[in-house]
Amino acid sequence: MRIFSKAKKKDDLMLVFDIGSGKVGGALFVMQDSGVPKIIFSATEQIPLEANFDIDRFLLSTTQSLETVVKKVYQAGLGAPKGIFCVLSSPWHISQTRTINFKKNTPFLFTTKLADSLVQKEIALFEEQHSIKQANTSDSKRIIELKNIKTTLNGYETPKPLNQNTKELEITIFLSMSEEEILKKIEDTIGKYFHPKQIKFSSFELASFAVVRDAHMEQEDFLLVDVGER
Repeated sequence: MRIFSKAKKKDDLMLVFDIGSGKVGGALFVMQDSGVPKIIFSATEQIPLEANFDIDRFLLSTTQSLETVVKKVYQAGLGAPKGIFCVLSSPWHISQTRTINFKKNTPFLFTTKLADSLVQKEIALFEEQHSIKQANTSDSKRIIELKNIKTTLNGYETPKPLNQNTKELEITIFLSMSEEEILKKIEDTIGKYFHPKQIKFSSFELASFAVVRDAHMEQEDFLLVDVGER
């Protein structure tokens, strides 16, 4: 998986925003035959640091910094991007790797319907657990990432598990979720200058992992540590 896989054609103009806890960055880029994006314009804006932290004020400051960056990209006059991505750092999302276990005494067929059912139950549990932890926030959440990391049948990792018989199933998935209010404010801010059909959101964890993995494909195991602003 390449994190910007929607940029399939060479010279397609794409736009990515990095929305962190201390600054907001934006970059226009085009894809090359090598698969490495070529950045043609970039801009950053710091998010003001306040003595007393307030999440509503912090969100307002972040969207103001985002609008400054979006405006700079727009005023560069390099054209309308065919795709827009937003990479969210903490605290703008919650991510978690979760493992689904399912077994029976007799063999059963692993189907798309069964997989979807198990994953939807896990998503519901994920949303419920974090809704309880964040009782003072909005109840409206949106899943922004759902990635299947691996699937094992009878204890063996299987790249093509569908329509195979098994007694024991294990699915490892990566989930990310954000508040609808936060995502809507980001979409509205970008929408003042650009009008994409859809803005693709991603967590910084998965985006950075994919970039490091693709850049160092010979490295099978690695530890990725992010030292942020706050």
